[in-house]
Amino acid sequence: REFVSQLATLAMRFSDDGGKTWSAEQEVELAANSYSQQIEFRSLGRIRAPGRVWEISDEGGFVRIDGADADLEGEE
Repeated sequence: REFVSQLATLAMRFSDDGGKTWSAEQEVELAANSYSQQIEFRSLGRIRAPGRVWEISDEGGFVRIDGADADLEGEE
């Protein structure tokens, strides 16, 4: 039996219509044995009404999300 190494990844996609259609998935490779890796997704475009739904999923790794921040330009 051949051993095949599988990389752990975290993927993110978003929907601007309540989940009817989705953006292309953006995927990040997770660092092995790193328990404090910080991941950033940037330049995600403009958010308009009624809002945006994000979906985050992982493959081959255990992921805990401690928080999420949004930098909204032009907002007070």
